[in-house]
Formats: sequence, structure tokens, C-alpha cells
Amino acid sequence: MLIVGSKYALATLSPDPIIYEKPAVQDESINIEALLKKYSEQYAVSYEEMKRVMMCESGGKVDVVGDGGNAYGLFQFWEGTFYYIASRTGEDLDWKNPEHQIKVACYGFAHGFQPHWTCWKPIK
Repeated sequence: MLIVGSKYALATLSPDPIIYEKPAVQDESINIEALLKKYSEQYAVSYEEMKRVMMCESGGKVDVVGDGGNAYGLFQFWEGTFYYIASRTGEDLDWKNPEHQIKVACYGFAHGFQPHWTCWKPIK
């Protein structure tokens, strides 16, 4: 999970917090809510669960960097994990594209990849 301030993003997953000097900037042209609804419906996953995980992972910021520089974006994908799951969709998707992050996360949740997210907790 990342805590994002006006000047710094603080990664809290590592034992020693890492400060990144690049501020997280929200692209106002991206309608995250609409995209979450679209892909949650398309892949028959819970919109509420996807939003909860996204907010926990990135605070809803499209360009947050975490995990020592390895994770990026709304769903804090590692590049390899993104492309591994994305390859199963049969589409040419981009790791740094916020819409593609939402799509691949929803696809991943629909196909059992939830444990790849630190913020996902199974319902018991």
C-alpha cells in the first residue's frame, strides 16, 4: 500500500519505508469509476471489491510507484505480472495504461489471480 502526499509517495510494504520524490499525479481525463464499473461487469467481478483493492494498493492514483520501484499504477502491478495475466486476454495491453491496468486486474480477479495483490483478502 502507498500513502500519497502532496510531495512524496511513501511505500509501506517494505520493512524500511522508501520515499519517492516524484509526486503522484492524477490524470483527470481518465474516468476510473466508469472503467471499474465497465470491466467489473464485463468480467463478472465485484465492483466494490475491485475498488477496495485499488484504493488500498494506490489510493486511486494512476502513476504511483511502489515495491522498491517494481510496482506501478492503480493496481500496483509488477511489469512481469501484468504481462503474464494480460497475455491470457489475447489483447495487446500496456502496463502503464490506467484503463489496461483496470481491465487486467478485473480479468485477473475473474480467473483466480487475486493472491497477486497484497491488499486482497479472501472472504472466510
